[in-house]
Amino acid sequence: MLAGDVMESLSDPTNTLWPFPFTPQDWAQTPLAVQAYVRALRDEVKQLHDGVETLEARLQQNSTTSSRPPSSDSPYKKPRRRTTAATPHKAGGKPGHPGHRQVLLPPTTVHEVRPERCACGNTTLTLGRPYHTHQVIELPAIAMEVTHWVLHQGWCVDCGCWTKAQVPAEHATGYGPRFSALMGELAGTYGNGRRIVQTFCASVLQVPISLGAIQKVLDRVTRAIDPYYAVIARQARQAAVNYIDETPWYCLNTLEWLWVMASERVAFYMIHPRRSKEAFAALIDDWEGILVSDGYGVYQRWVEARQTCVAHLIRTARSLAERPHPDMAACGAWVGSGGRGMPDCVSSSISIMIVRTMRASWCAACSGRWTRSGCFWPTTVSSRPTTGRSGPYALGSSGASARWERPVRRAIGGWSASCP
Repeated sequence: MLAGDVMESLSDPTNTLWPFPFTPQDWAQTPLAVQAYVRALRDEVKQLHDGVETLEARLQQNSTTSSRPPSSDSPYKKPRRRTTAATPHKAGGKPGHPGHRQVLLPPTTVHEVRPERCACGNTTLTLGRPYHTHQVIELPAIAMEVTHWVLHQGWCVDCGCWTKAQVPAEHATGYGPRFSALMGELAGTYGNGRRIVQTFCASVLQVPISLGAIQKVLDRVTRAIDPYYAVIARQARQAAVNYIDETPWYCLNTLEWLWVMASERVAFYMIHPRRSKEAFAALIDDWEGILVSDGYGVYQRWVEARQTCVAHLIRTARSLAERPHPDMAACGAWVGSGGRGMPDCVSSSISIMIVRTMRASWCAACSGRWTRSGCFWPTTVSSRPTTGRSGPYALGSSGASARWERPVRRAIGGWSASCP
């Protein structure tokens, strides 16, 4: 409904929602040009009010109400953990919790320790048998295996040339496979920089090595694991359900994006210079399974079945619960509680939509199918239920229910690419 239509409906003398300090009769006698100007001002004020409200809500966001990482939270505003106990508990395991003892590993050395004498002074002991094994784990002394390949040359008496021996191909790089794998593990799996790897080699292994040599080793490790990378990609693109996300990734001070496509079996990573639909297409290739993701626009246009990550929905609900608008705050608190204690001003249609979303219940009406991740829309866009005013779960369009339509759509709008 346009602002002018709203103004015209409010000019009805029987309307109890008249918001102005003058009567509808005075409004009816106002020149049309002035009415149009007032309507324009009313629209502008509403837009400014909505913008200020959005900006204020953004300023109040933290890692529990948005997609921001916990490291972005102010150390002075982090919430303290609530405790119901009258006195604080001691750190560590509580009485009765299952133990986690060190596993006995196969020994390399065994020492038998027998008692020398009894507490009474007697030194004659019989029926000796083991009663406990005390395990000590220690690193062996690190001594690198250094092999020198001394190359010789000889003079050929037939052609009069020097003939030189060559380094065996498997040893041409100068660094063995285990040492190369260790540097690849430090730099790749644990994300250490080249200088950290260099310091580790010098201080722990007593091996001086240049940054350029480390980079060449890492390049060879990358080429060696390429076949395994391709296998992981193929398995990820064959999974029925994949969890996809992206995060900034700096390569040589250049912003790129690290994409991940994780299933129950594998996690496939890809670095791409863009955060776009082209990068998303390069990640998934020909995959057509169920997508679990956040509300990024590229994901919302996914034409197959899709579910928004429930953690993002919970954070959105927390953000709505902190809004100054009472309806939005009540809606966010209710959604965050999983739909318990529905307020009177929430229509039954909204209740159906949110409860089925947040509780991931069976959605027989929309031909959904149950999975551990929740209720998914059907795989074809055309068969999805309409979430607008004319659909089977239409939001209320008048009265108190209308006030809930906008925050509810924000809270659950990422659940399907067809959601408006």
